[in-house]
Amino acid sequence: METIHNKNTVVKDRALTAFKHYTSAFDQSNIQIANKIRHTWHVAENSERIAAALGSKIEAVEPIRLAQQIIPENEKGETESMKTIYLAGGCFWGTQKFFDQFEGILETEVGYANGPTENPSYREVCMKSGHAETVKVVYDPEIISLEELIEYYFMTIDPLAYHRQGADKGIQYRTGIYYVNDEDLPVLEACYAKEQEKYSQEMEVELLPLENFYTAEEYHQKYLDKNPGGYCHIPKKLMELQKNAKGKEKDEELRERIGEVEWLD
Repeated sequence: METIHNKNTVVKDRALTAFKHYTSAFDQSNIQIANKIRHTWHVAENSERIAAALGSKIEAVEPIRLAQQIIPENEKGETESMKTIYLAGGCFWGTQKFFDQFEGILETEVGYANGPTENPSYREVCMKSGHAETVKVVYDPEIISLEELIEYYFMTIDPLAYHRQGADKGIQYRTGIYYVNDEDLPVLEACYAKEQEKYSQEMEVELLPLENFYTAEEYHQKYLDKNPGGYCHIPKKLMELQKNAKGKEKDEELRERIGEVEWLD
């Protein structure tokens, strides 16, 4: 007869095997859960809690349910190292591509926000359903701050344009910053006020709590990765901010190492 210790060891071994097996699925289907499950496993690797949570169900459970079993209810959603903001900046293809470039972005997803009806289709949104094309941005505030995200956001839009960005016109292309955490509001208001100082005309950017968000059809997700030549209202140079910043850091580091004279020569 197996001892309790041996049983837990066996179950934990099976849990680890399943965790490794599902890692790629997590990466593809839900990066937020992937990061959380990795963290949970790391901090509780030698704990019997995971073994007890998984038990003999480990082989039958799909990725999302696996995460739900491992992650306690009070640990789901936002954490100190995982925050979410929703940004409407015109066509969501370009906005998603833009934010995907930055370190500290854990996940992005395009969808339809703050409209009057549930689960609209793209066709309905184009027919003026009232939803805004919006990008859900999940980020690590220890790597990239909310202030930085909003500063980047304003780089990509014309804040004075009403229901229009680039060549796109209509209510779905309105601009907006939609928050889910009231604690973020003072930061957002300060960022908004700072940007407003640049203009004599009142900005047309909404600053509102998120009322609803419906994930867009799969073909819209990472659209410009799938279709590199696709339409984008954001200048190409802005899509390389992170890359150029890294190049500048390397140049400055090299200059510091070899000295100013040698660098100029």
